[in-house]
Amino acid sequence: MKGDGSLVKEYSVVALQGLTLVLFIFFMWVASRGMKSLKIVGSVAGIAMFVMSLLYVAMAVTAPAITDVHIATTNITWETFIPHIDFTYITTISMLVFAVGGAEKISPYVNQTRNPGKEFPKGMLCLAVMVAVCAILGSLAMGMMFDSRNIPDDLMTNGQYYAFQKLGEYYNMGNTLMVIYAIANTLGQVD
Repeated sequence: MKGDGSLVKEYSVVALQGLTLVLFIFFMWVASRGMKSLKIVGSVAGIAMFVMSLLYVAMAVTAPAITDVHIATTNITWETFIPHIDFTYITTISMLVFAVGGAEKISPYVNQTRNPGKEFPKGMLCLAVMVAVCAILGSLAMGMMFDSRNIPDDLMTNGQYYAFQKLGEYYNMGNTLMVIYAIANTLGQVD
């Protein structure tokens, strides 16, 4: 892997379609194994993604202190970090809604709690706070890694991969962290 997006161009369309078909059949097989296998894969994927987000924040924030890396956006202040409430900001709220989206999958387990009326809302609030904290700290870490005046065109779609690739460069690990993130993300899509 070169990390420049040229890997896909090296294969024929038929080969990529075949790989996609094989992956689709594999995921259909996993789904046919019943809910138990999906629960296991979903649990592993959820934990892996949460750990990867915490790992990203910890490694990005500590990189300037541990390595010789400098903070990319030098003007990180409250004024630059707090968003300006306008139409473009409101459209980004949908990302936070999608981040918490999927939480309804736990609704069948509400009755298995001791006091569903109190514990389920508390759990949902904890989930929302956890997502918000990860989003805020992740945004701060992204600001430390990427110059806000020189953002790659496809950072919105490939930002996580760029971030983990850059972390691998910071810590002399190559693309290892990016590959681990890609695997965790793929497992997350199975569920």
